[in-house]
This record gives sequence, structure tokens and C-alpha cells, in this order.
Amino acid sequence: MGFADHLKSGEFLRIVENQPPKGVDLEKFLGYAEAVRGRVDAILVPELQTSVMRLSSLSASKVLLDKGFEAIHHTPCGHKNRIALQSELLGAFVLGLDTVWITRGDSPNIGDNPDAKEVFDLGENELLAAAKHLQEGYDLAGNDLDGAPSFTIGASFNAGATGRDLELEVLGVEKKIRLGTDYFITSPIFDIDQFAEIMAKVQPFKVPVIATVMILKSIGMARYINKHIDGVMVPDAIISRMMKEPDKEKASIEITASLIRSLQTLCQGVCIQPIGWEAKVPHVLDACGF
Repeated sequence: MGFADHLKSGEFLRIVENQPPKGVDLEKFLGYAEAVRGRVDAILVPELQTSVMRLSSLSASKVLLDKGFEAIHHTPCGHKNRIALQSELLGAFVLGLDTVWITRGDSPNIGDNPDAKEVFDLGENELLAAAKHLQEGYDLAGNDLDGAPSFTIGASFNAGATGRDLELEVLGVEKKIRLGTDYFITSPIFDIDQFAEIMAKVQPFKVPVIATVMILKSIGMARYINKHIDGVMVPDAIISRMMKEPDKEKASIEITASLIRSLQTLCQGVCIQPIGWEAKVPHVLDACGF
């Protein structure tokens, strides 16, 4: 069963993010994938996350595909112009990577090559439109293609928006659906009650929403998120729980599993974001009973 079939089935999906290496040694990358084989429905391979130079998502996703995994190829806008982005999407399809996730991407000034020039030739919606056009048989310049691809297209959804920003985000979700989005992956979720309110607004669109659950490594990480990451807030109750627990690693796994269990009735799946703790993902799955 492919990822598109999983989406249509309505079952609760389990996705795990697996970061490509900063180099060409794939041992750890493949080891993390093997550790969750048969326990997750897909592996999301981020592209240049936080603008840190790494092996491309395209290459790493193809390696996973060849090993029998369902891979989600990430295509952000920040580092390539419209010509390269469209070419990349065509290349992904030819390689068998027909499930993609399109996002805005990160500015180079936050990564390990801060002097790199950012591109952002296309925004997220414009790249979604480009993908739609490619599937219709022509490119952004209106030129016909010799054979059109067919994708399962994902987009981003800022689940941390509030007030007027939330209303704009919901309108944005509706627009992305018109541009051909088949599923959404949210920003990291820590406040279940807030997420339930947001889901009540987007559920009428009847498009699968997959909630990102980030594994908190420490109290310091939680406080950094609250101070520096827009749209993501770790509630005081979670921070207090981590402070009280003597075994911080165990607490992190239990908190992540608890969030996932709470999300099972609210959306169609979770994307576990390890942020360097890929080795802990099987323990999270164990704690969830998956």
C-alpha cells in the first residue's frame, strides 16, 4: 500500500523524520530507518533543514525507496529558482518518488553557510501551483511537457497561529487545497487543547492533517523554542513535568508518547521529529503501543 492509499484509508498514520547525513556515510541514516521498518507508514526526509548543508533529500529518499521504504521527498523553496525546483520535481517522479512535501524552507542566515544567497524565487503557494501545472502537462512558462508526472502533494500548516493569524492560516489552507494539496504536515504541536480548536476549523475541508510531534531533549530546548521559534509554544505544564522527573530522557519519551496518544482522535496521523534523537524513536513507538 502506497502513501496515497494510506491517506485515503483514513487510518492513523505514523511518519518519522530522518535527517540525511552531512556527508556520504549512510550507515546511521539507514540504521535509523531499519529500526522503524514495519512500524511507520513513511519516512520524511527533510531538505537542508535549518539551512544546514547536508546530503539532498532527493538522494537520501531514493536510497530509502530502493531499500523498500515509503519515502516522502521534501522540496522547499529557499535555495533554488523556479527552473531548478520544477526540474527537481520531475526528477523525483522519474526516480519513483511520487510523494512530496512542499514548504517555504529556511533562510540561509540561520544555517552553517550564513553568507549563502537565499533564493525564494517561488513562495510555497507558487511552488504548489507549479506542481499542479506539471501534473497537467505544462511548466510555469506554459511549455508543454513530454509526459506529465503524478504526485501526492503535501504542504505546511502553521498550527500555532492564533487570533487573526489563525483565520488567515485557515484561508491559506483552503487556498493550498485548491492548488492541489493532498495532505498537510503541521508545525510542532505541544498544546493539545489549542490544536483541537484549530482542527475544528480545518476539518470541514476533509483533507488529511498530520501533526508534527517534536521530541524535547531538555528543559533548555523547551525554553529556547518558546523564546525563538515563532508559532510553537511548549506549555508550562510540560516544562514543569520535565523539571520534576529525575530521568529526563525517559520523561521526554513519555511526554512525546502522551502527545501522540492525545492526537489520535484529532487528526489523521503524526510526524515524529527527533531533532538528532532518531535513536529514541523506537522507544517512543513502544510507549505508544505501535
